[in-house]
Amino acid sequence: MSNVDTIETGYEDIYSAVPYLDHEHEEERCLIHMLYVPPAQRHQGVGKSLFKDFLKNLPPHIKYLRLKSANLGSGDTLAFWQSLGFTAAYSGNYDASQILHLAVNSHALPAVEVVSQTEERHYIFD
Repeated sequence: MSNVDTIETGYEDIYSAVPYLDHEHEEERCLIHMLYVPPAQRHQGVGKSLFKDFLKNLPPHIKYLRLKSANLGSGDTLAFWQSLGFTAAYSGNYDASQILHLAVNSHALPAVEVVSQTEERHYIFD
């Protein structure tokens, strides 16, 4: 295990001094709510290391991960998640294309679902 921890945290802890990955398991998928790395530790591989450690400890029944890439004050996170192998879970409109998934534990991903321009798919629980 690396020197960073995977912890469950509340919104009040969003600006922690310690990197963390906030997630929850939901049957066969794991929902990633946030990966946070303090500003002084960014661009040093800390986030990727934290994510790789997280993958090593996933229960075997988890088939895929899901998250929503966000545009934050520090920039767009889409490229970061794509560099880790995540792809769009939906296609058809911009908001839906920000919801990403990644197959894990040697499972296959569910098919990419096509949504209309007016249909909302704005969060990972959809």
